[in-house]
Parts: sequence; structure tokens; C-alpha cells
Amino acid sequence: MADPEQAVARKPNDVDALFLLAKQVDSNGDHAKAISLFDRILAIKPANAQALAARAEARMSQKDFPGALADFNRALTLSPNEAATYVRRSLAKSGLNDTAGALADADQAIKLKPGLAQAWSQRAALKIRQKDFPGAIADYDRAIALQPKEAAHYASRGDAKLALRDFAAALADYDESLKLDPKQAALWAHRGQARWALGDPAGGITDAELALILDPSSADAFAVRGWIMTSQRNFSAGLADLDCALALGARSADVYVAHGLAHVSLRHYADALADFGYALELEPENAKAFYGRAYLRYAQKDLPAARADLDRALLLDPNLSDACNLRGLIKAQQDDWSGATADFDRALTLNPRDAGAYYGSAFLKNRRKDYAGALADAARAAELNPALVEAPLLRGYIHYITGDYAAAVVDYDHALQLDPTLVATFIDRGNIKRVLNDLDGAMADAASALALNPKSALAHRLRGDVLNRKNDAPGSLAAYDRAIALDPDEASAYAGRASIRFFDLHDCEGAIADLDQAIALNQTTGRFYELRGEAKLQRPDYPGALADLDRALTLDPKDVRALGMRGTVKAILKDLPGAVADLTLAISFEPQNATFYSNRGRVLATQRHYQAALEDYLQASALTSGGISARRGVIAMRSSLRDYPRVLTEADAILALAPNDRSALYYRANARSRMADISGALADYRTLQQLYPTFAPPYQSFISLHWAQGDYVAALDGCDKRLALNFDRAEYPNFFRHLLLQRLDRSAESQLASLVPDWKEGWPKAIGLFLTGQLSLEKFAAAAEIAPDETTRTGQRCEQHFYAGMVALLAQRPAEAKAEFTACLATDVTTFTEYELAQAELARLPATK
Repeated sequence: MADPEQAVARKPNDVDALFLLAKQVDSNGDHAKAISLFDRILAIKPANAQALAARAEARMSQKDFPGALADFNRALTLSPNEAATYVRRSLAKSGLNDTAGALADADQAIKLKPGLAQAWSQRAALKIRQKDFPGAIADYDRAIALQPKEAAHYASRGDAKLALRDFAAALADYDESLKLDPKQAALWAHRGQARWALGDPAGGITDAELALILDPSSADAFAVRGWIMTSQRNFSAGLADLDCALALGARSADVYVAHGLAHVSLRHYADALADFGYALELEPENAKAFYGRAYLRYAQKDLPAARADLDRALLLDPNLSDACNLRGLIKAQQDDWSGATADFDRALTLNPRDAGAYYGSAFLKNRRKDYAGALADAARAAELNPALVEAPLLRGYIHYITGDYAAAVVDYDHALQLDPTLVATFIDRGNIKRVLNDLDGAMADAASALALNPKSALAHRLRGDVLNRKNDAPGSLAAYDRAIALDPDEASAYAGRASIRFFDLHDCEGAIADLDQAIALNQTTGRFYELRGEAKLQRPDYPGALADLDRALTLDPKDVRALGMRGTVKAILKDLPGAVADLTLAISFEPQNATFYSNRGRVLATQRHYQAALEDYLQASALTSGGISARRGVIAMRSSLRDYPRVLTEADAILALAPNDRSALYYRANARSRMADISGALADYRTLQQLYPTFAPPYQSFISLHWAQGDYVAALDGCDKRLALNFDRAEYPNFFRHLLLQRLDRSAESQLASLVPDWKEGWPKAIGLFLTGQLSLEKFAAAAEIAPDETTRTGQRCEQHFYAGMVALLAQRPAEAKAEFTACLATDVTTFTEYELAQAELARLPATK
């Protein structure tokens, strides 16, 4: 510098010396002094094109683009064929956002000097500004051919290829540029972005950190690392990096979009909305900004608005694969399956390694119940992006709904390794563990969820469900109460509390009240109706129970428990064919369920299909390894089929296991009676009266046995003992007592006439009216025909013929009595006492005068 300064000192108006000094000063960064020196030159020689161009360069360094443009204009007027000056003026126009003018200058420079590499690279840069990335790449190809050792050309061509998502080609250019100049901090950041896009997020972070070593204030490096951290679900770290990028001046729309997406993931929705607003202020037609806002609206479940923003984003940039993916997800949720498929296919065409597109395809296939295809696509998404937590979450859900609970747990384990803050996933995994009877594991998951969010109603409900299974009714009830307090709309918590109230606290009304609330909140869960039906059955409210069970089976026709229960309710309501149909269907779903066979056997027995009922009880007995309950049904049916020897065998076998079994003693007594072992029968009946003093049938059988034997005094004593215990259904002992008193000529002692007026109208009051002479035989016979079903009518006919026969017999009309007793036996209702007595009276009748 000393020489130019000395030269100027010796000759202040030496233009050449002044020019050399001005260039030195400018290169040292003192642009203001350089401009003043150029001013001196131009004052001496106004038509010096070289000085004008050099002053323009100094002004460019000060971002004085209007001043630079004026100087370039004058220089080109003086020297119109200087290609390099056209390149520099193009840069000035670019600084003034005059892209068209800048392109014209770059074109002119190329025309004047096709071998000028800087002209090609300048035009390429302008084409990037216009998003003409293929054109830019073609121009950089020419620049590189002319200057193969210029690192900047490779770097810029890599940026164009990155914009076209040709990540492998971009990476190759970045590698070449860094070989020529490894100290380009920004370029290391760009290479990190390319490596991340190629499925190497760890490599991307390494490159960004190398950039920060070279330049700790590299906004690009912070931005790239922030993007990658966010994609890895490390939202807090990603947001911190993006904060640094913005603080360092990286106020590009894309950085604001990334910043906003991190805020969305952290549920900072207001901050996210502001970020997307800033992005659109910077670039009103920035496709990524519309995508970011769409993502926010998607997170807020505003699908129509999100889809509108995505339509706008893809109109601006049809190659935005993330927008294709998100729109595909929205279309899938709106059941626009063909549209969703087109969007996912488009995303994969743009980037065959797009994990998000594979996830979207998996999501769509799951919606269409193509579970195998969904699992395969989710696996591919996880392979391409091991940090994509949505992939194992979706796989876990599919495995759960298809019944592969163990696989679902494995997938949820993986998801929680990727993101241990997923409260909902802890709850989902806990519910599966509960189904698998891993109650301690389920409880641990509930605890983890509550540690993350103590106010999670779903986690409290899970805890209640587990404690319920552990038979901790107080703890379970408290957990359900807490869940309901946190979320009064948590239907399943009401249902859980109802189960505790019903099964543990025997609070039928409280359970029904909770189930009313659960159903008001959720009318599509069959289990709620099923449980309320069971509670109404216990109330008892049989029509209400039937309505709830009908609804449960409408929602889930294969709800076996509801089918079995509805069969029971229909039997109670005398819809015996309907009961059999329900129990038969339940058995087809669960052929190893002994209870269904026993219940169907009971209904078939009521229909007097004794052989079919016996087969059901035998099947139930076989399924329960000879369990006593089913064997009781077996001996009852053998008794109805009059197979008394086998009744004795079965009864003895039960009594060997349970010496005081009531049913076995009763049916053995009955069998002994039918086989003329009167002493054995009486002994069994006395044992029953001692063991079960409130069990009515032994008293009834005791009466009928003595009556059949002609011991009317003992039979009368049995009636008095029976009536002294005040059992329900006391009408029939009073009928027998009335007839026995007449037979013993003690009719004045009968109280029947005074009792009948207080009885409920219908049957058996009609019997009392007939026996006391208040109802004619014809009206009595007509009354027997009034019944809801044929089985009941047949039983009433059996009774009507017996009592009509007894009235005729006691009135000394043996022929009429014989006809009535014969008609009684013709009903074949062998289980009725009246049938047994009619048989005994008919046997004695020929000797009766």
C-alpha cells in the first residue's frame, strides 16, 4: 500500500496511482474511502469506465444498489461490450429485486462472452430465485465446465438439486464443493439437510455441528439441526435451535415454518399460528407456509380448513411431498379413499424414500381394513425413518384390533422407546396388558401415564379397571370417581363404576344410574347396554332388560354373553322358542360353555322336551367334568322321562360327593316313591324337611305320597305343616286340605271359602271358586284355557281335570270322576302333584262305590 500512497502523494492527480490506491483500500474493507478516491478519479476523468465500474463495486459492498446501478449504467454507456460489467450490473439489479433486468444483463454477458463462467453462474442464481431449478442446473453445468475448480458453482448447483428433491445428486455436488473448500460452514449445513432427506438424520446432525464448529453463528446450521431434531420428535431441542437460527437473522419463510411446526408438536398453537403468519408476510405465496398452517389446523381437528390450505400449498408447489402426505391423511379420514391414494402415490413419486408417504398409505389401508397391507407399509415407513413414532403406533393399533395382543405390546414398547412422553400410548398398552391379565404391568403403565399427566381421566379409568380386576372394589371405585371428576364425559368410567356398584356393592339402582349416564354419552358401545340389561334383570325389570339386550346385540350380534342373558330373560317372559333360539346361537359361538347348555336344558324342560333337555344337561355335565349343578339337571330330566332306576344311580353318585344335596335327595325320594319304596321315599322327605325347612316341594310330595297311599290323615297333617310355614303359593295346600277334610267328613273345618275372595283374579283362584261351588264346571274348564302359552294351558288343563274329578268323586259320581282323571293323565304333565294323585285315584276307582 505504501507505494500507491507515495505515488499519489507525489502526483495527487495521477489517475493510475489513484485507481491502484482505491482498489487496495476497497479490498481492505474501507469502502467509503475507496469511493472518495474513485470520486477524485472521475472528477479528473469523468469518462473513465473502469473507475465507474470499480466505484459501483464499492457501492455494492455498502448495499447502495441504486448508486451502484447508476455507475454501472454510465460504465456500460462508455464501454458497452464489457461482459463482466453486465454481470456486475445484474447483481445490482438483483439487489433491487429487478429480476427481469438482472436476467437481461446476464443474458447479454453470455452473448458477449460465452466463456465467462461468472455470467452463467449469475444467470443460474437468478433462475433459482424464479424457482426455475432445472434451468439453473443447466447454467451451473456450463459454469462448472468453464471453471471446474470453483467450489461455489458445485455448492449452488447442489442447492438447486436439493430444491428439486434430488438429494443424492445434491449430496454429490456438496461433497465435490467441500473437497475444493472444506471450510464452507453454510455448505456443511446444506449437506446435513441432504443427508437427513436421504434417511441419515444422525449424519445430518453431524454435518450441522461441523458447520457450527467452523462458524458458531451459522444460522443455516442451527436451522438444519433444528429441523432434524424436530423430525426426531425432540421438539424442545429443535425449537431451541430454530430460535437461534431466527436470532442470527435466518428470517426466511422456511425457518418460520419449521419453527411453527415445532410449536404445533408442543401444542403451542398460538405461537405456531404467529410463525406461519410471519412466513406468509415474508412470502405470501410460500407453499411451505400454507402447509405449516394446514398442519396446525389438522392438529386442531379443523380438517376442512387444513385441506383448503393444503390445496393452496400444492397449487403453489405441486412437488411438496409433505403436503401430499398430510392431504392424503385428511382425505382418508374423510373416506375419500381414491383421493388419498392419489396423494400418497404422488408423494412417493416425488420421493420414493418418503417415510411419511408410506405411513399415510398404511393409515389409508387400515381405514379400508387391509390390515396386512397397512402393517407392511408401516414397517417400510419405520425402516426409512426409524424415528417415525407414528409407524409403531399404527402397527400396535392394528395388532390390537386384530387380536394379536402380544405383537401390539411389542409395537407400543417401540413407540415409547422413541417417545417416552406419549401418555395415550401408556394407557393403550396398559389396556392391552389388562386384557392379557398382566395386571401389574397394566398398573405400572397407568402410573407412568399419571406421572406425565396427573389429570388424565383415561389413566385414572385404566387404574380403576385394573383395581377392579384385582378385586379392590374401594380402590377401583375411587379411581373411577376421580376419572369422572376430571372428565364428566368419560363414558367408560361410568360403566366401570357401575360394574363395581352392581357386582361388588349390590347397588342395582346406582349401577343403572351410572349406565344411563354412560349410554347418554356413548350410544354405540354394546357392553354398556349388556351390563344395564343385567342390572335390570336383577331389579327385576324384564321388559327393560330385554330392550337393552336387544340393543347390545344390534350393536354386536356376536356378543355371546348378551345372547345367553337374553335367552334367560325370554324364558322368564315365557318366550320359550325365542329363549331356545338365543341359547342355541350362543352355543354355536361358544360350544364349550356349559352354562349355555344348562340354561337351554332348563327352557327345553319347561317346554316338556325332556329328552332334548337331558342331552343338554349331559353335555354341560361333561364340560364341567361331572359338576354337580349340571348333574342335578340330568336327574331332573331322567325323572321327567320316568327313568327312575337311573335317577337313583345319579342321585346316589351326587350324594356321595355332597351328602346333603337338596336336589339329589328330592329326586331320589321321588324315584323311590315311584318305585314303591315308600319307606325310603318318606325317609328322604323327612331328611329334606330337617335340612331345608323352607323348601316347599318335600312338603307337597309328603302330602301326595300319603294321599296316594290312602293315608288321608297323614296327608292332612302334611297340609297343616305346609301352611304353618307361610310359604308363597299357599293356594294349592289349601285346595288339598279342603278336599282331604271333605274326604274325612270334616268339611266344616275348611277355610277355603273365606280365603278365596282375597286372591288375585285368574288361575288358581278359579280352582278355589270351583271347589267352593262358586264357579260352574263349564266356566272352570273355560278358565283353564286362559293362559299366555300352550305349556301353561296344558298344566292348567291337568289341574282342572283333577279337581273336577275329585268333586265328582266326592259327589259319588265315579264314572264322571274316572273320565276327568283319565283326561288329567292324558295331558302327560307328569311333574304335577295333580297328575300323581289322579293316577292314584284312578287306580282305586273301580273299588270305589
